Amino acid sequence: KTKKEKKQLKIKKVATEKKLEIVKKEVFEAVKKVRKRKKATEKKIAKTIASYTFKVNDSVRLKDGRAVGTIDKIEKNMATINYGLFTTLANINKLELVKSAKK
Repeated sequence: KTKKEKKQLKIKKVATEKKLEIVKKEVFEAVKKVRKRKKATEKKIAKTIASYTFKVNDSVRLKDGRAVGTIDKIEKNMATINYGLFTTLANINKLELVKSAKK
């Protein structure tokens, strides 16, 4: 390749690198905005979940599990959860709401 072609390639390379840096900055700013919105919505959801009081027939699951069951009865801080074939006792603080019971 000639010297002229090499210079042109270097100029193109520098131009594309500058464009990449600009795009990276724009993307980073957009990601920051999205993360802020996501945190705000997560806080709102956490507040509504924390303020919810469980009722009989609510569909719930244990925070560390996948199986969904319904609450049969609630005594003090313990809920009896029916998973179909078996039932279990669990602390209300360890439950997360899947679907609320119909009134």
